Amino acid sequence: MSDPDVYDEIRKLRDDFSTLQSDVADLTDALRRSGANHLEDARASASDQVRRSRARLRRQAEAARERSREAVDDLEDTIGGHPMSSVAMAFGAGFIAAKLIDLGVRR
Repeated sequence: MSDPDVYDEIRKLRDDFSTLQSDVADLTDALRRSGANHLEDARASASDQVRRSRARLRRQAEAARERSREAVDDLEDTIGGHPMSSVAMAFGAGFIAAKLIDLGVRR
């Protein structure tokens, strides 16, 4: 090979490396944009899931509050309908609790 052929090959290699460098830069940029898009999609999806979970939790909490209100209302109706039995049961439960506490202290 003569010197002009070697220089010509070196120039072609430099051009190929320059093209390769540009292609790699373009690919890196495309991957970065793609990653950013996927990250934004994942962030939006997670945000939607959190919003739906919060809404479901609020509905469940409200349903639990409503059930507890109904239970308290039912208990009030029961106590109001049988006041003497309610007082006797409260006295008995208190007596039993006092005896259990007294046994625990004596040990």
